[in-house]
Amino acid sequence: MFQWIIRKTIAFMGKVYVILDSFLEHETEKILAIKIDDDFQNMTRKELCNHIEDKFQWPRDTFWNLESTQKIRVCSQMARNIMTVAEKQFYENKKKKKKKTVKNKSNIKIPFGGKVK
Repeated sequence: MFQWIIRKTIAFMGKVYVILDSFLEHETEKILAIKIDDDFQNMTRKELCNHIEDKFQWPRDTFWNLESTQKIRVCSQMARNIMTVAEKQFYENKKKKKKKTVKNKSNIKIPFGGKVK
């Protein structure tokens, strides 16, 4: 019963927060020194949640309806998953690229007409 009361209170406060937040002017160009793309700068809170749902192929309003801490937690996990894959690919590519010594530079082809000196 106590958890139910807390959840209902948070849900009500969340609705009030969303309404009040819509009147607030937020910094949109850079957040934590990260340049935010123009399309994201112009999206509403709801549109941003819909974008996340679309990108991860989640049913409509599933991300929107999460509590704030749940949104942060799921985004943290998704960021970890994405970075783990990126780091794994980086190290796999690094292993594949072995240093080669070039004896004859004239055989090197550089894209877009560059020249080897």
